[in-house]
Amino acid sequence: MTNVIATNRKTAILGMGATGLSAARFLASIGDSFVFADSRSEPPRLQEVKDQYPETPVVLGDFDRDLLAHMDRALVSPGISLEEPALVAARENGVELIGDLELFGRLEYSYQGDTWYHTVQDDVVPATLLGGPPANYGQTDGQGGTMVNGYGLTNLRLGVRGANWSIMAFARNLADEEFIAEVILAPEFGGGFVAPGTQRRAGVEIEYSF
Repeated sequence: MTNVIATNRKTAILGMGATGLSAARFLASIGDSFVFADSRSEPPRLQEVKDQYPETPVVLGDFDRDLLAHMDRALVSPGISLEEPALVAARENGVELIGDLELFGRLEYSYQGDTWYHTVQDDVVPATLLGGPPANYGQTDGQGGTMVNGYGLTNLRLGVRGANWSIMAFARNLADEEFIAEVILAPEFGGGFVAPGTQRRAGVEIEYSF
C-alpha cells in the first residue's frame, strides 16, 4: 500500500495542523496530488482532512521511510524535527524538505544587586602578614567598605528559520550598561584589580544543515 501511494503521489505533507491544511489547499488549487502523513495516531483535525480531501491517502503513526523515499518533496510543518530518522533518510536520498518560515525571539534580563568585596572571608584577620588593613575595609553592619553598585543586563535574540536553515540577530548588553564584572582586592599592593564588564555586542548567526 505504501509503495502504491508513494508511486502516485510526489508530495508528502507532514503534519495535519494549520500549516499542513494550508499547504494542501494550495496544492489542490494548482492540481497537484499529495499524501498526508502525521506521526500522531489521531490528529485533532483528521476528520476535517478526510472531509475536505476524501480521495487523498492519509498515513498515520511513525513517519514511513519508504513513503518519503519515493517522494520528490516533503512539506514539513513547524514542530516536526528535521532530525526524525525518516526525514534524515529522505534528505540523504535527495528528497527536498520544505518548511514554513518560523519567527522566533528571546528576551533575557538579569539583575545583579550591590556586591561587597573582601580580601579574606574573616573580617578580622589582617589582609597582609605584616599587619595590613582589615579585610572588610571599614565595613560595619553593611555600611562602608568596598562595594560595587548593582546593574541590570538585557540580552536579545531575534530570527527566522526554515526547514534546514536559520538566521538570527543577537545583542548582548543591549542597553550598553556600564558595570564592573569582577573586583580582586589587593591591599598589599595598595589597591585592587578591577575588570570592567563587556560593552554592548551585536551580530548575526547563520546556520544551514546540509
